[in-house]
Amino acid sequence: MTSHSPLSPPQGVEALLVIPHAEQVSTEAARQALPDSVPFADAVANVSAAAQLALGIERSDLGLIARGIADLR
Repeated sequence: MTSHSPLSPPQGVEALLVIPHAEQVSTEAARQALPDSVPFADAVANVSAAAQLALGIERSDLGLIARGIADLR
């Protein structure tokens, strides 16, 4: 059985999606641009950030949301 719960962002927080006008790239070309592997530490950091973002939205915790969208570089 699959279950889901919608996430409602905290009051005053809105999402913004920016899609630049760019030349279309085939799926094959896009896949070739990706590395063959990702360092384990990078993968862990990305999964951690995604979890913090989702939990922050679920709990209306702006600190967790901020950590989830922070650029770690």
